[in-house]
Amino acid sequence: MIDSSPRWSTDTKRLVALFSVVLVGLAAARFAFVLGPLALSLLLVYLLAPIADFLERRLRFRRVPAVIVILLAVLFLLILITVLLAQSIIAQVRALNLDLNQIGEQISDWLAHPIVVGEFRIDLQQAFDQLRGSLNSLVQSLVNRVFDFGADVAQGLVWLFFIFVSAFYMLKDRDRIVAWFDASMPPGFRDDFVQLRRRIARTWNNFFRGQLILGITMGVVVGLAMWAIGMPNALILGVLFGVLEVVPNFGPVLASVPAVLIALFQGSSWIFVGNNLAFTIFVIVVSFALQQLENAVLVPRILGHHLNLHPVAVLVAVIAGASLAGVLGILLASPVLATLREIVRYVAARMLDRESYSTDATPSAP
Repeated sequence: MIDSSPRWSTDTKRLVALFSVVLVGLAAARFAFVLGPLALSLLLVYLLAPIADFLERRLRFRRVPAVIVILLAVLFLLILITVLLAQSIIAQVRALNLDLNQIGEQISDWLAHPIVVGEFRIDLQQAFDQLRGSLNSLVQSLVNRVFDFGADVAQGLVWLFFIFVSAFYMLKDRDRIVAWFDASMPPGFRDDFVQLRRRIARTWNNFFRGQLILGITMGVVVGLAMWAIGMPNALILGVLFGVLEVVPNFGPVLASVPAVLIALFQGSSWIFVGNNLAFTIFVIVVSFALQQLENAVLVPRILGHHLNLHPVAVLVAVIAGASLAGVLGILLASPVLATLREIVRYVAARMLDRESYSTDATPSAP
């Protein structure tokens, strides 16, 4: 049967494309609450797809049983980590709150006497009292939030169910989904799309897997190092270092700030006892040495130089991501920036009539 319907004009195609973009934007704005859990599902898929492929191709598992085994193992690990660490972290958060109160008392004692410079008299006590009140309110609200999380457990379980179910279907049908996307491209642009998709997939895969390994490694190393030198709250400091590894270049610096403050005002249980200033300098040296070890040994081996983003660009991306999507925006700032760089390179090559990708730099399929 011959298709006798007329072809769409260029203006009609542009109108339909514009309408589609607007429709997708409105849908994303209306259902923005589901984007976070969906992003976590995609993160699980990126992290677990190589394991599923290994079980399927090397150990001769069928795809569905392999995916079920992997997701059940992840769920078991999440429950185990929660049971083992939750009580310890909550206890140390409580202790940290008490430590901050003691720190406030010490600073208040230091500022009890005004600073006299020549004929000028500077009284910082009133300003500090206002700042301390604000900090106490902030810390108390954070601590209360930690202990009031029970009200959100049901909602969290629903989202956890959604994340695992969507991750199951995406892992199970990953090859079909990728093939469908490739086949949906116009033939003239299909090769370029495949190359671009593979480069972007490689960026996200390397980032997530490497960042997970790096965060766990640094969290364990820092936690053990702080415990070995007698630092109070060593466990929560290790967790903080591990979590802030998601902020490249600046995460370890931010995590070092509370470590330095605790060392200055709490001291150590056995190193430089009674001399908090000397212990603080020692903690700064230890933190700096661990960061240099990370940059010189761990980052090149785990993350490599695939992202190759300038620190200023990362900082701007982190700030923008935090304003747009909170913690999730901070986590995804670097890979999103690297993805935009790949897209801009492709668009610039097309606009300048250059070859998009050289044949000798073709990345392998993810």
